[in-house]
Amino acid sequence: MATRINIMKPEKFLEEVDRVAKQEHRTRSAIIRESLQTYIERKKEEKAEQERKQRKLKAARLQDTLAKKAGRWDAVQAVRMTRERSRS
Repeated sequence: MATRINIMKPEKFLEEVDRVAKQEHRTRSAIIRESLQTYIERKKEEKAEQERKQRKLKAARLQDTLAKKAGRWDAVQAVRMTRERSRS
């Protein structure tokens, strides 16, 4: 079910919406509805991207903390030692 809303907008904005609607053979409502949906989707994507960045930053900080606690660590040497132990 559709709900009717009223919005205030500058006259120039309405003229631009009408121009696009005419070019695309669509209604004002369709143009505005699509614009709002696109805006909402973009905001959701921006929020998700920000959350991904925060998780990456948290992971990087954790890696730094672990690296400081572990001190100098040679991964290649650790693998070699593990292999040697498993052969014995």
